[in-house]
This record gives sequence, C-alpha cells and structure tokens, in this order.
Amino acid sequence: MKSILFFLLLISSSVVFGQNSVMDFYNAKVKDMAKADGGSFKLKLTKQDAKNGFLAYNYSPALGYMIGVLDSPEEMAYFVAKNGKKFVVTSTLSKQNFDGSVSWSGELPKFYELEKGVLVDKSSFYFPTSSQILEELSLEGKSIYTKVPQIGTTIQIGTIDRKVGVSSFKVVYQLVFDTNSGSFKVVKI
Repeated sequence: MKSILFFLLLISSSVVFGQNSVMDFYNAKVKDMAKADGGSFKLKLTKQDAKNGFLAYNYSPALGYMIGVLDSPEEMAYFVAKNGKKFVVTSTLSKQNFDGSVSWSGELPKFYELEKGVLVDKSSFYFPTSSQILEELSLEGKSIYTKVPQIGTTIQIGTIDRKVGVSSFKVVYQLVFDTNSGSFKVVKI
C-alpha cells in the first residue's frame, strides 16, 4: 500500500511541477515548425540521446531551400540549474549552394525556455555578450559555428571555413555552465 501511495505521489508531482525533458522542448519546436510557413517544414531526428539531454535533427525541406540551402541540421542540448531553471541551447548550421559553389554557415547559440508548452527565446538573458562575440568572429571566408555538448555542460563557439565545413572548426570561446547560478561564464581560448 505504501508503494502505491508513493507511486501516485510521484506521478502527481511530475504533473504539477511539469517535469521537462529535451523531448518536451523538441516537441514544442515541432509544433512551432508546423505553424511556420503553412506547416511545410518538418523536423527529422538524426540522433537522439535523451538520457544526456541531446538531440540532433534536420529541417525538411532545409530552411532557406528556396534560396539555395541544401541542408540545415540543428543540435539541441538540455540544461538544468540547481534552482530548477530548465532550458535548451540550439546550434544551427546550413549548407548552401549559391552560383554552383557550396558553402557552410552557422550562427551563435540560441537559448530557449519552455513556457506553457511554447518555446520562448531567452538568448539575451543567458548570453548577453553575444553581439561582441559575433562582431569578433565575423571574419571574411569564415563562419561562426557553435557546438553544443552531448555530454557535459560546456558550449564551444568558434569559426569554420565556409568551403570546408565543420571539420575546420576552431574553438575561440567556451560558455561554461555553472549549475549553481544557472548562468554561463564566457572563456576565451
């Protein structure tokens, strides 16, 4: 009888406190994409490691496909602070073909919280120094690339050669997550 009561208490607490996982954030992203552009975009999981709070997926068709984008993979990592704050970080990359020349481009990480089942962009809160880093890393022939962690809590930001892609990644900054404060420390490498 005690075990049944404990089980019922556990279930009710997860409903009341809205236990989130990386899949909850992904499902909210799927809903957002279903609303965008008349529902023409779909997401396809390419790697699912929900235990470690990590997902990789592609947009189908690729975001920007009308202007030559061939592929647009995205990664999502789930973070939980000791104060209970839960959020995800995404990293987007795109492979483009303009005028017969293939090139890669990425962007700085984006941070999202989930409010009533809807993704809310909180990038300015979690990454207030993004504009300075964007300016510094905007180099001719290079693109910004962000690698979110599958294991661990450190986000890597750097550059890639537009013609080579991810294999040319050079880390310039790390965003090191402090689980106690729920914030990131920016470290230049």
